[in-house]
Amino acid sequence: MAHDLNVLIGRIPIDLEKVSKYGLAVAIENDFAIIFLDQYHLQRWNEILNLSFSPEIEEMEFGGELVHFFAEELGLEVYVVARLEYSFYGTLYKSGGLVDAGQITRY
Repeated sequence: MAHDLNVLIGRIPIDLEKVSKYGLAVAIENDFAIIFLDQYHLQRWNEILNLSFSPEIEEMEFGGELVHFFAEELGLEVYVVARLEYSFYGTLYKSGGLVDAGQITRY
């Protein structure tokens, strides 16, 4: 059983036609879309779109340009790229620019 999960999270609505086009897996919770970022799926789109891709989570650069491309394509202006494992880490972006990064805490 895997103990980590990489996701892109943003407010709905999102472009469901683009979700289908790129074969993304999405869950909707309240007003948020949770897009699951599978490393092998991203690697495939990296080869097709020729956008930078990093499978490493160090310094929260998981996905690189490719994840930001998907966020833009889906219509997300403000979004979080997160790694959910034993600890929760995320990076907040607005229009593709870094806003904040660090450990995600539950309140």
